[in-house]
Amino acid sequence: MPIRQMNAGRSSCILPISRHEHLPTTSRQISLMPPKLPYLWPTLQKQTPKTPKIRSGSAGKQYAHSPCTQNSGAHSVVFGTSSRPFARRASFLQPRSLLLAFLALSALAAAGSATAATYYVRTDGGSAAQCTGTNNAAYPGSGSNQACAWNSLHQALPIGATARINGGDTVYIAPGEYMIGWGAPGAEGGRCYSGGRYDCYLPPIPSGPSATSKTRILGLDPARPPKLWGTERVQSMLNLNGSSNVEIGHLEITDKSDCVEFHTNSSARCERNSAPYGQWASVGISASNSRNVHLHDLDIHGLANRGIMAGGLTDWTVERVKFVGNGWAGWDGDIGSGSSNSGNIVLREVEIGWNGCGERWQTRQPWACWAQQAGGYGDGLGTATTGGHWLIEDSYIHHNTSDGIDLLYMDGGSNSSVTIRRTHAVGNAGNQLKTNGRATIENSVVIGNCSFFDGRDSMQSGDQCRALGNVVSVGMVNSQPVVLRHNTITGEGDCLILSSGGGSSASLSIQNNALVGQTDWRQPFELSCGHYADNSSAQVSFSGNAFWNVKQGQCPSGSICTNPRLASTTLASFDATPLSDSPLVNKAPALSGITNDFYTNPRPSGSAPDIGAIELQSGGGSPTPTCTRNAPTLSLSGGGSAVAAGTAITYTLSLTNRDSSACQNTSFSLARTVPSGWTGTLGSSSLSVAPGASASTTLRVTSPTSASAGSYNIGAGTSSSVGSSHTANASATYTVASQTAPPAPGCTRAKPTVRLTGSSRPSRAGNPARYTLSITNRDSGACGSTTFNLARTVPSGWTGTLDASSLRLAAGASGSTTLRVNSQRTTSAGSYDISARTTSSVGSVHSASAVASHTVASVRLYSSSDDKSGSDGVSGAFWGGFDNRRLIRLASVDGPQQLFDHSGHFSATDTRHYGSARQAADSSWYVATTSSARRVAPITDSIAMLDEEDENERAEGTRSNASNRPATAAPVTVSAPQSTAAPVAPSRRTGTHAKTPITWQIISSVRHYTLDASDDMGDSRAAGQVAYAAVQTQ
Repeated sequence: MPIRQMNAGRSSCILPISRHEHLPTTSRQISLMPPKLPYLWPTLQKQTPKTPKIRSGSAGKQYAHSPCTQNSGAHSVVFGTSSRPFARRASFLQPRSLLLAFLALSALAAAGSATAATYYVRTDGGSAAQCTGTNNAAYPGSGSNQACAWNSLHQALPIGATARINGGDTVYIAPGEYMIGWGAPGAEGGRCYSGGRYDCYLPPIPSGPSATSKTRILGLDPARPPKLWGTERVQSMLNLNGSSNVEIGHLEITDKSDCVEFHTNSSARCERNSAPYGQWASVGISASNSRNVHLHDLDIHGLANRGIMAGGLTDWTVERVKFVGNGWAGWDGDIGSGSSNSGNIVLREVEIGWNGCGERWQTRQPWACWAQQAGGYGDGLGTATTGGHWLIEDSYIHHNTSDGIDLLYMDGGSNSSVTIRRTHAVGNAGNQLKTNGRATIENSVVIGNCSFFDGRDSMQSGDQCRALGNVVSVGMVNSQPVVLRHNTITGEGDCLILSSGGGSSASLSIQNNALVGQTDWRQPFELSCGHYADNSSAQVSFSGNAFWNVKQGQCPSGSICTNPRLASTTLASFDATPLSDSPLVNKAPALSGITNDFYTNPRPSGSAPDIGAIELQSGGGSPTPTCTRNAPTLSLSGGGSAVAAGTAITYTLSLTNRDSSACQNTSFSLARTVPSGWTGTLGSSSLSVAPGASASTTLRVTSPTSASAGSYNIGAGTSSSVGSSHTANASATYTVASQTAPPAPGCTRAKPTVRLTGSSRPSRAGNPARYTLSITNRDSGACGSTTFNLARTVPSGWTGTLDASSLRLAAGASGSTTLRVNSQRTTSAGSYDISARTTSSVGSVHSASAVASHTVASVRLYSSSDDKSGSDGVSGAFWGGFDNRRLIRLASVDGPQQLFDHSGHFSATDTRHYGSARQAADSSWYVATTSSARRVAPITDSIAMLDEEDENERAEGTRSNASNRPATAAPVTVSAPQSTAAPVAPSRRTGTHAKTPITWQIISSVRHYTLDASDDMGDSRAAGQVAYAAVQTQ
């Protein structure tokens, strides 16, 4: 049963206190479920689980949030499906097509479908900007608005924007895997953002215009259903909230995580607190306020919470759908307010199993099973209070950790009922089948091995045989009959059949059932009872039943109470097939409306019907082959892509004869339906097909050249002399493409690509460098060649020369030229931008530029001369040697400035006067270069030297302690602050003049000395200094 809220704060265990679980309403407690999902209840989105509440008036469920028993952790248990002992039944799923009036339906569909569109989704498709979605083709790799498929269902149903499909349209999804949620193509905008990844669910599917013109989301190839997998805690995979007239089929809906949401075992629990959350999704399909929906051929498995969460439904049909291995429940119908259903709710050939267990997503093995005592839920199918006419047939309900089918909350109204037929229920931990009010259960095999999960995973002892494990539980309502007929029921719960409530106008008819008791699991000192009426005044009648091995030897009048002689009565391998000598054979009274058995074999087979679910066919232990006619399977394939009006399309019409093997070959007549004015030709008007075999022919359809663009239904049908059971139909789509001719290719101008490349190695100031300027013309092919004008920009004082001033390029072509750059010799070390640009007569669209970096290397002063005559005969010169292999006079008193290379040979003469500290009026220091003098910095300190005129004069200045004896003179380090006076590169701020230090950007070491030796000019004594300058390398 569904549970509204949960609470981790309970401190005591609540166990059943009476054998039939009835407590005063105020005392009832049930365990937790997570808060309702945010897209239905936004205020509960991030709440902590709260105190569990029970529905007022609900009967039969008491559980606790289990502080009494510790989590046993995960066990190494291999979970296999329960053995289905009925070997003669090929499958628990037997397709039952509705027999429709084919020609009338297909004609109606063809007449009303011209405005419906067909879209495609495939893994190699494109975005909504790249592709229209109207053609089953891959994105070609470039361009926009191409006739190709979309790459995600998010493209068809964008978040926070108008849907790109309309009601009545069809979306075909090609085989492959498709992500749903944060990170999927097109999952962006609106409520979908990194901080709200769980809100990246699809918006509701648009409602179709009518019950016969549905909006369809279908797998393109039924043999290879596409996988939709949810990620990053997305709340729901497909959204039918408010959606009506919808068909969803041929899909797998799952995620790629083993985790279970809110699980109390941390190793199994999904990450919900911080992103990234992981590749898990909460719910497969969510639905509310929805009518006329057809779900078919779906595999909904491995979701962290519910397979489907749906309530407020009207006229839903669910066929060949699996709800397997979902962590909380298979189908939860309690959505809060508005949960009640109405109309016909049909579940046909469904499998509901292993819900309440996690699923190993790579192997599909169940694990981390839990139920209400451990904080989980576990119903296969459960609802809130509901109406509607429920039909469950040909289905398999197994190994759910709570109840199998829980329809105890049927409202008991005059317009509600439950019918369960030909259904196999086994291994559910609570009740196998549970109803309330008008109900019929027939031709079903129900095995209540309710202790199946004992000792496994997080299952607690109180979860085994929950609600006392009564196998079939029916609630009685006044004036509403309940009928149990031709069922085989066994189990280890308290009773095989429990009826509860109801006054004297309520009635329970138990007819032709085989009831086989087992040892009561909860009370192993006694057997299960056959039938028990709890607090009920309902009229109970028995006829044609078998009771055996039940508590107190219960044997109602008219019953057979001996060994039923079934193939196996052992609970773990129970086989309901009667042996040839079974006392059940030919012993049941015939009942109106019962013409077949659990396997759809004829009933009766002998002189009278057999007791129980399975009719022993004439001949003994194996059923005698009997011709059983079944509706054939008909399919029509082809016409996937849009075509021009007037095009002929050939469809393949395939038919499979589903008659039993005892039948003869059948000649199936074929018919086709096409829109008025179209032609449709069948390759063959009939097909002769053996039972179980298939055959095919072609249907060639041609539209008139005047057909309007749109999608049209093409129909085919079959019938035979057998009658209505051999009626089937199929349809396909013929899509007429838009007749608007594509525009002629035009010239589209585009900004050219400009690249400027060169060496990244630093070069010395004044050295030339080369750069390659490349241009690519990105105009479209329809444009002619273009002349691109070229220009360059280099730092002030530099030279930059382009080998070509323009390049003429065809559309799509590339060309290049060379840009030669020279920096000044005085350029400071560092990086400088070099740029190039292009323009053309086309205009601004052809304006583009590129930038490269030119790095000037640092220059280091590694030697200097003393203050004496140089080889040019000029006194007072100071020389510096630089690592660019030049010898430069740093200063002179007056006269011409001469420059020499490293060998001392004459290089150049500059007659310009260079000031020194001794004569410069601005008290500045100058450095000579090849063509000019650059002011370095103002003098901020001074050091007086001994000179030849006064040998005894002591040094002046705060930074020198030099004396007249150089041997005892201490080194002096002058640390100057960062200078802002003159923009001279650090590598040129080197050197000093005798007697005058300067402000440096670096550290200089100065040593005073006297010369005793004669110099070249014959001086007997001279005073001077040697300056050692170290320049920081850039």
